Amino acid sequence: MSKMNEIDEIAQYQADVILETLKEQVEWAIADYDLSGDDYYNLRDYIVYQTVIKLLGQVGIASW
Repeated sequence: MSKMNEIDEIAQYQADVILETLKEQVEWAIADYDLSGDDYYNLRDYIVYQTVIKLLGQVGIASW
């Protein structure tokens, strides 16, 4: 396996773990919201998305 493939696998693993953790943290943060079903998951996913955008901005990858 090439070094780039190894690096890509490490990055993918990290992304999977971080996304799962981020979703759990967001779910904890919105636990008091009176939402269910699609409304709940739409809010969770929106917050996850916004968090990722903010992280990209902090590391200088994106400038939204």
